This record gives sequence, C-alpha cells and structure tokens, in this order.
Amino acid sequence: MVKILAGGMGTGKTKKMIQMANQAAKTSDGNIIFIDDDNRNMFELDHAVRFINLDDYNVNNAMMLYGFVCGLISSNYDIDTIFVDGLIYLNEMKDDQLEKVIDVFNEVSERHEVTFVICFNHEGPLPAHLADMRIN
Repeated sequence: MVKILAGGMGTGKTKKMIQMANQAAKTSDGNIIFIDDDNRNMFELDHAVRFINLDDYNVNNAMMLYGFVCGLISSNYDIDTIFVDGLIYLNEMKDDQLEKVIDVFNEVSERHEVTFVICFNHEGPLPAHLADMRIN
C-alpha cells in the first residue's frame, strides 16, 4: 500500500509524517525506515526508526531511489513501513514522473508487503488514481 501526504509548502506534511513514523515504531512488529534528503528531522524520530539520509548515498534521481529501496527490502525482510520525505526534491523528478514513481512503489509494496508513506509538495488536486492514496 502506498499512502500520500501532499500539499503546499509549510502545511505540516513532514511533521505529520514524523508523528506517523514514531507511532508506527511503537505499534509495528516490523522495522520502520524514514528516508529524507537531509538530517534536519533525524532527532525528532523515535530511536527505533531507522533514519537514512539519501545525500549520504548520492541518491539523486528516481531510478536510484528505486534501486536503493529495493536493496533495503531485499536485505531486510522485516521492513514494515518506509517513509519517504521530500520525494519531489530528487534532482530529476518532474511532475509527470511523480506518477510513474508512485506506481512503481505501489508494485513493490504489493509484491513485498511493505507500506510506503510518501510526502511531497504539490499544489492542486492529484491525478484520480493517486487521489485515493492521499491521507489527510
């Protein structure tokens, strides 16, 4: 399952995602991963949440993120939820690619029973099939 947190800049998306990750760490039997593009939020997360800064691994486009996430899942079958903050900040990510990336994450989610929570800045309505994944 893929869940989407999308909205304008400064609307509290990251804060909500951090709360969700911290709650998941308390209630999940599996591992929780929080992926971000910098270290700003690292100390707000429960110590049980595995924080990963994509910049430390030179992940800077959608295909690299896909490979990185698949590597995480293949090396740890106990991953329950992966939170991805700031997806749109990847260098080569364009609005039209966003849909494709989310569709790929949805396929990976179904195949490996991992939930993805993806956060990104987006003004206006989401495409119809993505709108069903949106959480408020």
